Amino acid sequence: MTLIYDILSSINNPELQGDVGSLETITKTVQDVTQQNGIDAATTQTMISTVGNYLRSALADQRSTVGNQQLENLIGQATGGNMLGGLMGGLGGSASTALIQSLIPASVQQQIVTSISQKTGLKTEMIQGLLPVLIPAVLGLLKMGTPKTSGLPGNNSLLNTFLDGDKDGDVDLGDVFKFASRFLR
Repeated sequence: MTLIYDILSSINNPELQGDVGSLETITKTVQDVTQQNGIDAATTQTMISTVGNYLRSALADQRSTVGNQQLENLIGQATGGNMLGGLMGGLGGSASTALIQSLIPASVQQQIVTSISQKTGLKTEMIQGLLPVLIPAVLGLLKMGTPKTSGLPGNNSLLNTFLDGDKDGDVDLGDVFKFASRFLR
């Protein structure tokens, strides 16, 4: 639940980049794309959870290589200047796609596809088509904890909570997206 509280804190803290509009854009984009592909809410939650589990490991590896501040910068660049731009950039093959590839290697993306397919029964081709939305959505969510002022790099509490979870299963991005959808109603 800590991650959910950190998201709410990012929305309520004017010093952080999170706001209701960003959260709404992220959740609505994921909902729209999955619904257009005939995917129900429970399957979407499983997909987001799976993406989150793999991203936690990949981003932790990145953080140990480049440091917290640089990881935050890379996530910010990969998601674009705003949440919608970053999410749609993933669909349009913009520079953010290349940044996402550098953050999340193709081998990890293939593992995500395989795992989601095994858990949900969805075709791998469909899942591969959805990753350019799902990965930026998760990154956009994590970006919400970034301080607005450049003088505080490396202090994204949301990203830190996500990466430093005690791995007891209570930090599940599928649950976070489910909660966010309910919160926005």
